[in-house]
Amino acid sequence: MTQVEQSNHAAAPPRRYWQTRILRPEDAPAMAELSCRCFGDRADSIDFIRSRYTNSRGPTAYVWAADVHGELIGTQAITILPFFVRGQAATVGMFTAGMTHPDHRKRGVFRDVVEAAERFGFEQGIVGLFTMPNDESFPSFQKSKLWRTLPDRPLRAMAVDARRLLADRGMPGPLATIAGWMGDMRYGPRLNRVAPGVSEIRDLGEVASEIDRLAESRGQAFGGIMCRRDAAFLRWRFADNPSHFYRYFVSRGTAGLDGYLVTRTEQRMGTKLAHVIDWLVVPRPDVLESLLAAGGRAAREDGASLLTMIASGGVEAERFAAFGFHVVPNRFAKRSFHTAYALNPARPELRDLAANDGAWYLTLGDFDSI
Repeated sequence: MTQVEQSNHAAAPPRRYWQTRILRPEDAPAMAELSCRCFGDRADSIDFIRSRYTNSRGPTAYVWAADVHGELIGTQAITILPFFVRGQAATVGMFTAGMTHPDHRKRGVFRDVVEAAERFGFEQGIVGLFTMPNDESFPSFQKSKLWRTLPDRPLRAMAVDARRLLADRGMPGPLATIAGWMGDMRYGPRLNRVAPGVSEIRDLGEVASEIDRLAESRGQAFGGIMCRRDAAFLRWRFADNPSHFYRYFVSRGTAGLDGYLVTRTEQRMGTKLAHVIDWLVVPRPDVLESLLAAGGRAAREDGASLLTMIASGGVEAERFAAFGFHVVPNRFAKRSFHTAYALNPARPELRDLAANDGAWYLTLGDFDSI
């Protein structure tokens, strides 16, 4: 074999032995099985797959699948979401559920379903695509000529019960009580800053029209890229999610709803955490502070020791830092919050905006697995 022949042989693409197609509702069990093979105990349940993808009552989702004689070996979902871009209504595709069967990796399966979803999305006229991929799939987006990445968003946390946190981390009981008391003296008063207009609600329907107005006004005022966080989005992302339970807090002022905040608790990092999943508020610091105080106090009553969140850079991060949130070192967080995006080639005028990390309004609500 000549050197040229060796080069050509090495560059030959892998044999394509699968069919790429859009998932059908009856494929939900097969997608659940693929999720189990890929993620084990962290797999999406069949109820979640049906509510989010195959039988969604919210935004339209399309799952591109690689099929081998009826077995799914890869998927990439694209959900078409209403957005605001520079204050104007737009549509953006969110990528989730990117999976490749362990026995079929490194053969082009993942790239094939991703490219099929990319083409489909751009054909629908969307402004662009975005995703917050896990550590396993992130390198594929980094290598792509189409996709660009933003700086990782650090996990931030503040103690809501220092004694419990120290005990969970192995400090002996008496020392944990003393050190925890000192910590609670520092952070505890912040959880008492709950304004009279802040309350917890059980049903998002109670404030649906007010949330719609808030989402419209904040989206138009935001000069960057933001999902339309209206009542339909909140129902789809949180209330209709069969896998997790969320709590909702709202702030009302004289002119109506000033903001909302969504939380959820889980066991992680050797203790019970409460996540600030999502929020949207008018630009007044006291509104966010009151909602954080209400969410933090409820989390402490639920047995959580830490309140965590991610935020975009600039003013957004400063507001949480002022309340008491600190960046969690990676050795404790043990996960990264990546962000990647791909603009529609027909929208080159948005390149500078999309490349600006501060132009993206992103929370854990945009990180689909929490």
